[in-house]
Amino acid sequence: MSQYEKTHATTVIAAADLLPNRFVALNGNYAPATSTGGLTDVVGVTESEARQDEAVSVVTGYSYLVELGATVTIGAYLKPGTNGLAAIGAADDRCAIAMEAGAAGDVIEARLLQHLHS
Repeated sequence: MSQYEKTHATTVIAAADLLPNRFVALNGNYAPATSTGGLTDVVGVTESEARQDEAVSVVTGYSYLVELGATVTIGAYLKPGTNGLAAIGAADDRCAIAMEAGAAGDVIEARLLQHLHS
């Protein structure tokens, strides 16, 4: 079973219905696969489900559980994909590192990083 080490969280108001364990942006939406920066950058990972206009806790520090949208290997860079699911990233386009391997639909521990995109 996956574990995590949550060291910090913040509260975001959901701009749309959100599912748990997804990358979310500061604007309250799922973080897009191609960020334009600012309010669309990943702020963290949702801890729970939230309906539009509800407050949701978003983990921002050290590690947390993310749902995969693709198969990943341990140590792979992650970035947001469709609906905030974790997708395969790159050194210049990432917001987390996979701390375990998994397939699409799995929930794994990821080390959260500052969102970087080219």
